[in-house]
Amino acid sequence: MTKIASAGNSDTAAYAVLLSKGYTVQMRKKADGKTGWFVAQKDGSEFIGDSPIETLGLIAMFEFRGEDWKPTDLEVTALTELEDAAFGELE
Repeated sequence: MTKIASAGNSDTAAYAVLLSKGYTVQMRKKADGKTGWFVAQKDGSEFIGDSPIETLGLIAMFEFRGEDWKPTDLEVTALTELEDAAFGELE
């Protein structure tokens, strides 16, 4: 059984995957000047995340769903129900 968590070593592996998939990866400073966005670009597309894992996840979502990547109302409801089941309804 595999178990992978979002951490420093998985960030490094995700960065390597981005490069191996042919993406150019840059860091762009956020407004605070102390943190940055990971920006992956290829073929005129740009994916921006807080980490290499998040950026790679956006790419995976786009590869799977394409231009019509946005969630349906049913998908939004399913995620809300999952969160409510874990934490209760938040006000």
